[in-house]
Amino acid sequence: MTQRILPRACLKTVAADLRRRIFARNLDQPIRLLTSSATSARVFKQVLTNLILLSLAVATARAEVKPNGLFCEGAVLQQGIRVPVWGTARDGEKVTVKFQGQEVSTVAKDGRWKVKLKPLKVGGPFTLTIAGDNTITFTNVLVGEVWLCSGQSNMGFSLSGAENAAEAIAAARDPQLRLFTVPREPAESPKTDLAGSWTESAPDTAAHFSAVAWFFGRDLRRSRQVPVGLINSSVGGTPAEAWTSRAALAADPELKQLLAPSPPDSLP
Repeated sequence: MTQRILPRACLKTVAADLRRRIFARNLDQPIRLLTSSATSARVFKQVLTNLILLSLAVATARAEVKPNGLFCEGAVLQQGIRVPVWGTARDGEKVTVKFQGQEVSTVAKDGRWKVKLKPLKVGGPFTLTIAGDNTITFTNVLVGEVWLCSGQSNMGFSLSGAENAAEAIAAARDPQLRLFTVPREPAESPKTDLAGSWTESAPDTAAHFSAVAWFFGRDLRRSRQVPVGLINSSVGGTPAEAWTSRAALAADPELKQLLAPSPPDSLP
């Protein structure tokens, strides 16, 4: 008989499996396996099998059809135009999008897919279904006016800092005015997806949203009487060059120097 001590890292990975197979009195103490060499081989063979199955499950989950982060519960889609819907999926996977009686399909290429819906009618809430190897359903999607609100600090400062903030925030509740804030995640190249969520305008959500964008959306709701979606992508204190594509910077003789690597700090 041999005595073996398992590290805690192993316990975190296969705790459920080990609980059924080893003799343990307290998980806070080192776990001792009292086994023969044959028993030990069987236990670790089963552990290895479980890890392989877990890896396959993770790989399968990553391959599931997934829409871009803009398409989620509470989203607003633009009226009167062909609306693109896109995302990721297993390469070669057939993806079908259903919305307002339309059904459009495509096949994922290089792990990406995109379809276009015919012009949409104002209203909602409607159900958006995206199906591939798995199916995703959103039941609270509106159609109306969608605006991207972007800029520096003037666009970025929140409604809570406005001159008439208390009055505006108190009257901010409007289920058909939806707000989406793009997370601040600096990157050297454009990203193809983002994390975030659509929220209904309400005192607690509007207070931290862009003041300029919110007042614009409120007035647009009053004048158009349609759902309005506002996407706020503002970062205060950023230079114009930070919003300019690498290709455009490289094509300008004066700006291309910004792409050159910074020289190492000189030692005194």
